[in-house]
Amino acid sequence: MALHVDGDGSTSTQVHLDELTQRTTRVFLVVGLASLVWYRSVDVVLDDLMARLSPCVEDCLNIYEPAQWSVVRWMTALLLGALSGLPYALHQAFQFAKPGLLLTERRALRAWMMFTLTVVLTGSWLLVAVAVPEVYARGYVHHRSIGLDAQYSAIHLISMAGFAVLMWLTMTSVWCSTVSLGWMGWITRATAPVWRWRLYGAATLIMVAASPPTARSAILPMVLVTVAINEQLGHRWWRSLPFQHGTLTEMFDDLGARRRRLYVDCSCAGANAFGGAMMERDEASVRATALCLHRTEQERLVQHVVGANITDVVITGCDGKPCPSLLKRNLNGLQCTLSGLNLMGMASHRGDPAFIHPLDLDHAILGHCVPLGLMHGSVERTTGDAVGPLGEMTTVQHTMNWVPAESPVGRQ
Repeated sequence: MALHVDGDGSTSTQVHLDELTQRTTRVFLVVGLASLVWYRSVDVVLDDLMARLSPCVEDCLNIYEPAQWSVVRWMTALLLGALSGLPYALHQAFQFAKPGLLLTERRALRAWMMFTLTVVLTGSWLLVAVAVPEVYARGYVHHRSIGLDAQYSAIHLISMAGFAVLMWLTMTSVWCSTVSLGWMGWITRATAPVWRWRLYGAATLIMVAASPPTARSAILPMVLVTVAINEQLGHRWWRSLPFQHGTLTEMFDDLGARRRRLYVDCSCAGANAFGGAMMERDEASVRATALCLHRTEQERLVQHVVGANITDVVITGCDGKPCPSLLKRNLNGLQCTLSGLNLMGMASHRGDPAFIHPLDLDHAILGHCVPLGLMHGSVERTTGDAVGPLGEMTTVQHTMNWVPAESPVGRQ
């Protein structure tokens, strides 16, 4: 399955791999150089950090394992280098992914990166400068109140502060991802269970893997806090109705394969008088203002075809030929057929394209449905006479077909 966007070319896989290698190498070089620069002043940074984290006025911090302090110095320099190079890394990641993203996906990814980066950096600074020192100070007061001689490990204090920052990064990533996916329309009532498993499962695994032994008891409360806040942030999307109107039902073709048909209720820039008529029916449909003109509507349709596994797209206004070749290639790559009811052409035959006959849409849908070759029989039921689209008297008949239950298609 391959989707194409504007500007796509015949770039080989090797060219993409070469570009990925170049951009990744640049990011590693930037992070490495920034880490070396930070290492020259890492002692100053650690002294300032310990002054902020220290809960007591007198000397109460000790280094019980000198070898571990060297590791802390290098890890601190590397962490500061990674944070310094994070904006550049996000820029390189966006530039690499941009040619292969739809317009809505580009906007959502850019917003997600900028918002997540801002929230992570701001929250990390508040944790290290305010929240964590306040927790340590309260613990120190409690220890002194019960008569304990307060002596703390400097390495342990820094490790717990780093763990708090990592947990904040994990939780904010989940929250920002939910908001971005909701803006894109990917989270609906139908897809909510899948995204809940992905987001909460990944967050739980990261928290379990990154937590030190002394913080294992805090994993469950942090998971519950993450889930509770995320449910509140995404409540408007968890319960939202899908982009699609009506019920998507499956049918069998002449080979017994399952087909899922979706109607595009297109107004054709106001030229189709039948625009919006599908909203009163039970068939699965989506609204469009001018599918052949608006790229956003085309991309949204392709996303829905992928998510709902649509096999047939039927446009109400035209016969599908005016649609851009890019949309046709994408649907063809998804093994989805594109056709149309051509209601505008039907209306033009009577000289008044704005006139809507109540039977036009029924006739077009019934005429477009391909009979199943494996049908066992049919029964015709006459409902009475009515005025046809051209003013003639016609008899409306409903044909009911069935598939024998003992046949392969019936058992399926």
